[in-house]
Amino acid sequence: MPHRRIKATLTVVLVVLSLVGQLLPVRAASTLTISPSRTQEASSSGVTLILTVRGLVGGRSYTDYWAVSDPSGNNYAITTTTVAPPSGNYTVIEVYPRDFGVGAGLTYVGQYSVAIFQTSPGTSLVGAGQFGIGITDKLFYQRTQLISIKAAGYNANDMVAVSITKGGIAAPGFPIHVTADGSGNIFASWITTASTLTGNYTVSLS
Repeated sequence: MPHRRIKATLTVVLVVLSLVGQLLPVRAASTLTISPSRTQEASSSGVTLILTVRGLVGGRSYTDYWAVSDPSGNNYAITTTTVAPPSGNYTVIEVYPRDFGVGAGLTYVGQYSVAIFQTSPGTSLVGAGQFGIGITDKLFYQRTQLISIKAAGYNANDMVAVSITKGGIAAPGFPIHVTADGSGNIFASWITTASTLTGNYTVSLS
């Protein structure tokens, strides 16, 4: 039996809206870039975290502590050590969840928080930001666009009901039942039409 119940809200609109990655300045000497700023559960590429620190002492070793907190409150952390080049600037790239060890994943809908502390030779916050995980590929859609639905964290071969509703009324063709693949992922889609009503729709899996 499925062991997760998740829900998300999407909007069908008549204009094109795009979501862009965010560049988060944390102080004059460092920046953290998070890309993409939102993606789906079951994303195979994960989320790339790029930390750039400037104005350091060339030849000195610096240690950074990277921590990611998921919407359920679980924390995953790694430590990196970099010897600054003569320029005194360095960039470190890590990918969540790939580089964050056993248990790290993109299996919860919501906001994930990122904090990076330089712990040696001194202690300071050098990067902070957030990224979002959803079960749809976007938050806003035009009529006739394909809505992709992906979810992770199920058992292989779980049978999952996928529902799309607007004001409690099911979208045409829903609910549907989908079997999780061998990795516990669910994939579904909905093609909106020219007559699809605009407004907020709720996507839920149970």
